[in-house]
Amino acid sequence: MEKKNFERLNWKMSTFSAEKINHQVGFMVIHEKGGLISSGGELEYNEMLADLFYKMVKESTDKGLLSLSDNEGGFKKLTVQYEDHFYVVAVSNKKIHVVKRKYYPSDPAAV
Repeated sequence: MEKKNFERLNWKMSTFSAEKINHQVGFMVIHEKGGLISSGGELEYNEMLADLFYKMVKESTDKGLLSLSDNEGGFKKLTVQYEDHFYVVAVSNKKIHVVKRKYYPSDPAAV
């Protein structure tokens, strides 16, 4: 495949999944071996964070909590939440998908 066609295909694949997520500010797709496949927004080219998420998923798969295979048991998604944003980490087709979203907490209930 020509480089130009590959780049266009890669761009279409990466933007397709990210566009449909509300309040999304960044995304990345990580290979099952740990390499960054694609990224965008606030997570674009953030290999350090990609490595951190890869290690988190790898450790979880080693302990049987998460699975890189669609046929095995374990969780398929996890969330890491901060005060103003959170990351959703999902595993599909032996790839690790990470989306960074803004967090808008509900107004506290009046007591």
